[in-house]
Order: sequence, then structure tokens, then C-alpha cells
Amino acid sequence: MPDKQLQSKQNLRRILGFIVLFSLILLFFNLGGRSIENHDNPVFSEIAREILETGDWVMMHNQGKIYVDKPPLHTWNIALSYRLFGINPMAARFPAALFGLFGVWAILYFGLGVEKDHPRIGIYAALFLLVSYGFSYYARTARNDIEYSIIFSLSLLSFYMGYETPRRRNKIIWYIFFWFLLACAFLVKGPAALLVLVIMGIYLVVRKDRNVGYKILLATSPVLLIASLPWIVLLIRHPNFAQYLELLRTTTIFTRRAGPFYYFPELFLKYFPGSVFLLISIPILWRSRTALKDNPRLSFCLVWAVVYFFILHLTGGKNHRYLLPMFLPLSILTAWGTEKLSDTLSLYQGKFRYNNTSAAIMAFLVCIVVPVGLEIYGGWSWKPLFLSLTGAGAFFFIHRLLKDEVILICTFCALSIITVDLIRTAGDRRVSDELQVYEVLQKEDLAAQDILICGARIRALDFYFNRVLARCGAKSDIKSGFKAVVTGAAALDEVIGRFGQPIRIAHIPNHRNRAKKDLYILFVAPEQ
Repeated sequence: MPDKQLQSKQNLRRILGFIVLFSLILLFFNLGGRSIENHDNPVFSEIAREILETGDWVMMHNQGKIYVDKPPLHTWNIALSYRLFGINPMAARFPAALFGLFGVWAILYFGLGVEKDHPRIGIYAALFLLVSYGFSYYARTARNDIEYSIIFSLSLLSFYMGYETPRRRNKIIWYIFFWFLLACAFLVKGPAALLVLVIMGIYLVVRKDRNVGYKILLATSPVLLIASLPWIVLLIRHPNFAQYLELLRTTTIFTRRAGPFYYFPELFLKYFPGSVFLLISIPILWRSRTALKDNPRLSFCLVWAVVYFFILHLTGGKNHRYLLPMFLPLSILTAWGTEKLSDTLSLYQGKFRYNNTSAAIMAFLVCIVVPVGLEIYGGWSWKPLFLSLTGAGAFFFIHRLLKDEVILICTFCALSIITVDLIRTAGDRRVSDELQVYEVLQKEDLAAQDILICGARIRALDFYFNRVLARCGAKSDIKSGFKAVVTGAAALDEVIGRFGQPIRIAHIPNHRNRAKKDLYILFVAPEQ
């Protein structure tokens, strides 16, 4: 039956505006609060920084060495972000957050078209994606996973929109977007992006629909080459291409292995809380399988999720981040099942009915208890106050406009995600070992050229100094003039043997109490 609460266009616009604003807050609030090595992978941040330092936009470098693991689009975007915002953690994370925002808005738009009389499907889908643990976590880091997942998903959505529209002109536009986005996905993650074509092909076989417009699809395919070939050609013509090729041949990229059932618990955890709603909705999805099959958008999402999940199990390397491209279709399916569940509440004895008491408890926890706890733990700042006001406004809006238990739970989860990030920010210095090294070196008024890294796995120090620091190699590489040597616990005695007894040593304990990962700064007398 149609959704009476959202039949009013004014109410619908308000709730859509709420989701747009709320997604902006969740993805961008306190985005630069943490240091770059606190729950991030500093590799992408540093590669992008070295693009600006070297001026080489074709061949990527990490700590001065050629980097072959991933194509360059994500680091290009971070480098452009540096141009806009300067070299800082917020700028490094900005592209991932921006593409996360694109993904939420795209699934909202796509979900609203699943059933015109049931806009809650689009609303639920956007919220399930936004607050899922894996999505919200990686959308606030400098990694490339969210950017790839969203571009991968947008390419499939563009294909479907072209497939669905009967108008030739619109079909051409959507298919051009499809091939262009497929090229972008390739430039983020490499050949893995071609899985899009497998999903697309299987869906066409399943549907057996002549509305595809195969001639248009093939005629627009050169866009894929036009968008991806320039970088490949420039890379081949690069002076160091032979070295790049040798590294590519000898580098092992997929290193993580796991058992055949690895992805099942990981999917539940990383898609939480959507995974709970998905499990509850399974009986509804099964009972309504005919309706699900007859709805082209739902059947497309089902084929997408099933095929991707199946192929993922066949790959040798396994990582929970590879699940992210499934989250968009799963959000649509979960939203549809949850919305249908709300029409059969008697089956679950009304457990999804909006409850004033539960709403008040959630609001109290987020708006009062959490901000006060953050003030005590991290000291006064405006951020806990902002969290309190945002939570109060969100709960008041939901209570007055749309008393919906699902939206209430998702809002609570979203505010909890912001809370966790503020807690991480409050303890940032205690868990950022390289930031402490940087602060010690800064107090000594040492410049980048005064520092040598020897026998330590350092990933972020170059980022903080905005320059590639010298690394220890053969004895002939050690030149005079260094005033400080940064080393690890395992190499400490060896470094002292090479440089002689230092003037003094600064000890930076590992924040997880792993003595083997302690860092040391040896202040040495520079040779003349």
C-alpha cells in the first residue's frame, strides 16, 4: 500500500533534505581531526604528496621508490585536493568522503525509483549504506577502497539507467557515462574493474530483454579506451618504464589468504546495522520472490550482489574491503525487504513500531551522556557540543515529521560513528607514534635534510615534513651532515655501530606496547 506519511511532497522534500544534510555531516565533520597514520593507510597520502613534490603525474612514487600496486586516479584526486586545501589529513581524506557522498545520493535517487509509491525504499537504502560500519569507516580515510567501490557501483547504475530508458538520446548519454566510469574504476584499481562487464553480461542473459540497445552500447564503448589509454601510453613512454615493468612482474599484491567462509562473518560485521535488517527481512524477500524478480531494479541488484559475492569467493587474495562494491545493491534489497516488513508488522508483533521511550533513551545517550563523556576524556572543545546539538536536532526532526523506527536506529548509529571518531581524535597523539617522532624533531628545530631514516618502517614522517626523507642503504649511501637518525628497536644496535655512540637518544614507545615496534631518534654529531 502507498506510503501515506510521505504522500505530501513537502514532507518528502524535508526528509530528503535531512538525508542530504546528515550525510554531509557524517562524512565531513572532523574529517581532519586525526593524524594521517591514525586508522589510515598513509601510503596513498604520501604518493599524492610526492606527485606535487616531483611533478610526475604518470609514474607514482612512494618514499622516492616507484609504486606499482595500484593505478593513479585515487592519488591524482588526493593531489588535486592538496592543491585546494593544502597538504594535511583532511585533504588526504577528502576524495574518499566526496565519493562516499556521491554513493549515498546515487542510491537515494535509484531507490526512489524502485516503487514510486514507496519512497521509504530509497530513504532506507541511503541510510543503510551511509551508516554501515565498513562504508562509514573507509569513507573517512585516505584509502582508495570507497572511491573504487562507488565508481564501480555508479558504472553499473549508469548501465542500468541506459538499459531502462526507452529514449535513444538518453540511452546514449547513460552508456557514455557507463564506459567512462568503467575506465575510471580501472584507473583506481586495475583489471578488477572489468568484473562490471561480467555482472552486466549475466544480468542481460537473465533478463533476455531486447530493450538493451546493443548497437548503442557497442558504439559508445570507445569511451573506455579514450578515457584510459592516455595514462597507459604516457606510462609506456616514461623513461623509467622498464624498471616499472620489472617491479610489476616481481611484486606480490594479493598477500592475504583466508578460508572459504571468510566473507560471511565479515559481511555481517562490515554491513552492520544493515546486516541485521537484511537477516530480519529474508523471510519477506523469500515470500515476495516473484515480485522481486518482476521488478527490474530489484532483480538487477540481486544479480549484482549474488554474482559479485560468488566471484569474490573464487579470488585467491581475500580482504574485507573487497566487499564494499556489494553494499549499494544490498542496501536496495535490504530497504525493500524492510519496507515490506513494515506492512506486515503483525508477523513480528510490532517490533518495528516507533516507540517514544526508545527514542528518548537514544536521544539522551547521544545528546547528553556522550558529549559529557567526551568533554571529560578529551577536554573541552566545540566538537562535542556540535555533536550534542546535531543529535538533538536530528531526533527532534524525526520525532515531529516522521516517526520511523528504522530511521531512528540509523540516525543513532550515524551519531555513534561520529562519537567514535571524536574519541579517536581525543586520543590521537597517544596512538600516532610517527607524529610524536615528528614533534620531537620539530622541537630540535631540525629540517628534513638533517634527518636520516635507517632500519625503521616509517610511513608518515615524509608526509609531516612534506618532503621525501633520506633512507639508509649501503654504507656508501651514508653521507655527512645528518643530525638525527630515526630507527626501530630491532636495528638500534646496528645503527649505533654504524654511526658511533650518539649524543643522546629519544625513545618513542609503541602505543600498543609492542616493544619490537618502538622507535628511537639518535641525535648524532654531524661529520664535517
